[in-house]
Amino acid sequence: PLVLLLPALFSQRSLRAAATAGLVFVAASAAIAPKAWIDWLRVLPNILRFPPWEGTHNFAPVVILGEVGAAGVGTAVGVAIAVTAVVSAIVLARRERWFGAVASATVALLFGPSSLGDHYLAVLVPLIVAAWPKSGWRIRTVLVAFVGATMIPWWTPDPSLGVRVVYLVATAATCLAVTVRLARYGTWEFADADDRATRSRLGGAAETTFGARPGGHGAQEPA
Repeated sequence: PLVLLLPALFSQRSLRAAATAGLVFVAASAAIAPKAWIDWLRVLPNILRFPPWEGTHNFAPVVILGEVGAAGVGTAVGVAIAVTAVVSAIVLARRERWFGAVASATVALLFGPSSLGDHYLAVLVPLIVAAWPKSGWRIRTVLVAFVGATMIPWWTPDPSLGVRVVYLVATAATCLAVTVRLARYGTWEFADADDRATRSRLGGAAETTFGARPGGHGAQEPA
């Protein structure tokens, strides 16, 4: 829900509906279980102070760079990616580029925390499915490489640092690729682009088969 809420709050079309629904939900939830909200607010600062979990299946920049003594750089990289993604989501939502905004919000959700397990990347699956038909061979190559990289935990139960760096780079490249690809389309343009392309192909085929349309390109003037 968070990756949908952020774009919805900054899209002019959905701002009022999203804000109203959010307030109603929070108010109803707080009325039903006020103690749960109070406990959550008390626990949240402690959660934010938790150190990243150590392990070869945590692909967060802070953990990978921390193994070479550069945890501070890793934290800065993760924060920079998350902040950039949030700003991108807001800008794209304001421009009604809904798919790109959702993709950017998803990237922020992945790189914001200090933990990035391989199973977290399942949220990229619908973005990859949506971007694939619209992509050229370059972006598809990145996506295929990422899918191959996701098999790393199955091939090597204890991946080395170099392998994990490859995994992280493939993940970052895929996040960038799907965001750039999906950001080109607005809410309805995504489907309309296929419709226009189909009509163009069918129109060209009809013109080739039945001859040029009257007054159209290639039509002959009467003698």
